Amino acid sequence: MVNAKIREFENDIINFINASVDIPIEVKHLVLKDILHQVEAEANRHVIAEWEQMQENLKKESEDHE
Repeated sequence: MVNAKIREFENDIINFINASVDIPIEVKHLVLKDILHQVEAEANRHVIAEWEQMQENLKKESEDHE
């Protein structure tokens, strides 16, 4: 992903959070922690799926060489 896109994404989130003036900062913090946990869990699932795919590919390559 291009750095400019990442910065734009980050700024959009910050602007949205800052615009929500009627929500206490503590609530914003808790919500962001929950969102981060969800994103982290999804990223972990992706890493595990890629690792499993890589292991499967290595096994197939090993079987092909026998």
